[in-house]
Amino acid sequence: TRTHLNYPEAGLGGHNHCRNPDGEAGPWCYTTDLETRYELCNVGQPWQHCKQNEIPRAMQLAGGIKCITPTTPPSGPLVKFEATCGNGENHGDVCSRECCNAGKAAGAFCSNDEEYSARYRDYKMKVAFSQLKFNCTSCSAFSEFFSNADTILGLGGGNSLIRFADSFGFKVLVAAFVIMLMLLCVIAASIARYVYQRRQYAVPDAAV
Repeated sequence: TRTHLNYPEAGLGGHNHCRNPDGEAGPWCYTTDLETRYELCNVGQPWQHCKQNEIPRAMQLAGGIKCITPTTPPSGPLVKFEATCGNGENHGDVCSRECCNAGKAAGAFCSNDEEYSARYRDYKMKVAFSQLKFNCTSCSAFSEFFSNADTILGLGGGNSLIRFADSFGFKVLVAAFVIMLMLLCVIAASIARYVYQRRQYAVPDAAV
């Protein structure tokens, strides 16, 4: 189905106006006739009525698709974004064109959503980090993050740092650090107990 959610770059918008997202002979719309799937529209020349068509994007989106629609199960651009890109661990999901398109659609409808914008930003950051880790940084939906990645992660070492953080060696180092920290806690507790017992035994001696 030719919807804005499936074709975010086709200029469909959150409305039912005639459009031509797939290169037909001219702009077209779906019909309510079961025998006719769609028909071409007579919209005139492209330059006619330009002023009336120059509507701010926010007005187009105001009556369009919501970030999340409370259906059963829930639907909407953010739900599709999360389902398409997955948990960030699979290269095929995170680096796919479908994930990129879903990210663009979610950005159009969720960036300023009062209820879901925080959830969208958190998930977008997770996907962006995963794409940086897998070195697939061509999706324009995350271009701002990628352009700042070197500054965030340290002057060109971002990819190396993320790959190291995800490596087996780093996990071994973390495990060794945790074990060492636990041993230090045990030693500190033993010393504290020894000191406490010495003080307890010292009280009668002082009294004598």
